[in-house]
Amino acid sequence: MADSTAIRDVSKLLTGSLLAKLFGVAALMLFSRVLPRDEMAVFPAYLTLIGIPSLFLSFGAFQTLIRKLPSLVREDFAEARSLAMTTSVVIVAGTILVCLLSLPFSGRIAVYFFRNAGEAWIVRLSLVGCVALTLSKITEFMMWGLGRFGETSLIQIAESIVRPSLTVTLYFAFGLEGIVAGLVAAQIVMAILSLWYVRDMLSGGRPSVYPLRRLFRESFPFYIDNYLWYLKGDGDTLLVAFLGPSVLAEYYIARNLYTNVLIGWYSLDKVVLERLARLGQMSDAFRARAAEIHTRVSETAVPAMMLVIAVAPYGLLVLAGAKYADATWPAVALLVVALIQFVNIAINRAVFVGLPGTYRLSASAVEAAAVLIAAGCLVPTQGIMGVAFARIVGPVAGGVFGYALLRQKFDLSLPWQPTLCALAASAPGTLIILLCAPLAHGAGAAVLDAAAACVFWLTAFALLSYALNRPAFDAAASFLSRRYRAVFSP
Repeated sequence: MADSTAIRDVSKLLTGSLLAKLFGVAALMLFSRVLPRDEMAVFPAYLTLIGIPSLFLSFGAFQTLIRKLPSLVREDFAEARSLAMTTSVVIVAGTILVCLLSLPFSGRIAVYFFRNAGEAWIVRLSLVGCVALTLSKITEFMMWGLGRFGETSLIQIAESIVRPSLTVTLYFAFGLEGIVAGLVAAQIVMAILSLWYVRDMLSGGRPSVYPLRRLFRESFPFYIDNYLWYLKGDGDTLLVAFLGPSVLAEYYIARNLYTNVLIGWYSLDKVVLERLARLGQMSDAFRARAAEIHTRVSETAVPAMMLVIAVAPYGLLVLAGAKYADATWPAVALLVVALIQFVNIAINRAVFVGLPGTYRLSASAVEAAAVLIAAGCLVPTQGIMGVAFARIVGPVAGGVFGYALLRQKFDLSLPWQPTLCALAASAPGTLIILLCAPLAHGAGAAVLDAAAACVFWLTAFALLSYALNRPAFDAAASFLSRRYRAVFSP
């Protein structure tokens, strides 16, 4: 991760993701203030519905694509095209079949999410969006495997304009129906644009069919893993939907801060996986790269996440207003989940690339089971706060299990001192702000209070880093000094 191309690739993805979120955040600020909670639930319901059908008959082909494509495209481009085309046909055909089979149950699905069978039209339109999402997801994995992070960034930027523009415009023209139509139309536009960026893999003559038996054999462990990954990732929304549309809307607002923060995680995770996949199976170079990744993430992402957690209450107030004040502590808990996910990046991707698929399946099973057990114990009494706490338990259990696998199978050891030092320097300021700072009233006051909290946190972090981790402090100071001279020196 120290090489300049890796840093540049992360920057491309992160820049595109940040720009992609700006218009979306503005649209969310509007809708959270003008829509009743029951109608606000259309957003998490739609996002949940369009992600489910591609699970059932994709047979784990998404994961096989990203696992094999980075090396295969450099060794045998014809076979890489064969893999890309065959997996695309399998996934799209399976998704369409599931969507068609789901149509007779659209009323029951609407009752689950909206407590109203009359909203079945939302489910039916969402199925159209699901096929478009599947096409976009296939191309995303192709570009990921091909290392085309610049193109991925451009698609994210385009989506940032298309989706909010269509949903806001059609809402003012047609109301709730316009929102759903805008979401689906935007997904179709993005699917077409995404296919354009991988046209070299999908055109130029029909490639040979990738051996289906080999594809299914390689993919099947990840097929089961798909369900587990969904349960530990987006399964919380399905669980909260059981509590009613109003609670679902509140959880969606709390989860939105977590989702926005994950843009950094996704950007880093994509590049880490693509770089480790280039190295293939476990080797000395693989171990060294994994250890380096873990150190860099600990020194940068951990403090950044602790600062975000500190100002989360102010961010939530600006995002959604006082109407969703009860979502504050669930939002903080979900940001802790994001912090753990950053720390787990090197572990998860080393397991995914360096070990057979059955080991990745085992790690996902442990994490999913931990989430479900914790949710079963906590949700009946704690509501959405219990869901958020259960989300914390899952990645902790999965990370510990994955690291134990790496230690046992390949004697891979990661340096934990940078992680502990970063937490020791950043956690005190975060706790003081969360527990002692008064909550602002109004979005304007929240912005000013967040600025003051950032100044306090940065001061405390600098002093504690100087005392606890002088080498890291000196390295950061030297980097900032060089950047300052590069920007401001004549």
